[in-house]
Amino acid sequence: MENCGKFESNNINDLISLYEASYLSTKSDTKLQKFIRTFATQKLRDFVDTHSNEDCGGSCDNDMVEMVVQALEMPYYWRMRRLATRWYIDVYRKRHNKKLVLVEFAKIDFNIVQAIHQEELKYVSSWWRDTGLGNQLHFARGRIVENYFWTIGHIHEPQFGYVRRIMT
Repeated sequence: MENCGKFESNNINDLISLYEASYLSTKSDTKLQKFIRTFATQKLRDFVDTHSNEDCGGSCDNDMVEMVVQALEMPYYWRMRRLATRWYIDVYRKRHNKKLVLVEFAKIDFNIVQAIHQEELKYVSSWWRDTGLGNQLHFARGRIVENYFWTIGHIHEPQFGYVRRIMT
């Protein structure tokens, strides 16, 4: 029982997972919020400091440093998934052990979903123009793109386009 409360891993992915998990805590999880988040944050910052200041020459894991910096900027669960997806595609593409087929499929999927979103936004924009409410209600602001982007943050799956259009 003397090892209770100690984290015995030098794996940076484990530390990122621990850090991300600390943001999923509830108000009653004071240990997770105070101690574990502080511990993981310090370890991740130390990792970034030691690996970004070295002259790597291609030997250090630059994509891992990018992942740590990204996690420290904002937890994954607070991000918009579609924007995070694009970032992860770029990071994975830089890896030396990447699967080119996987990168191509990810790009194709991202582009297909983006095209779906563009078509939905065109539909919603033309609907707003056709109603003429922007001209009749001078106090109302035409924030169609902002409203649509908000719905993508909540419902990003491509099959729920009707819901996104209605919510926008």
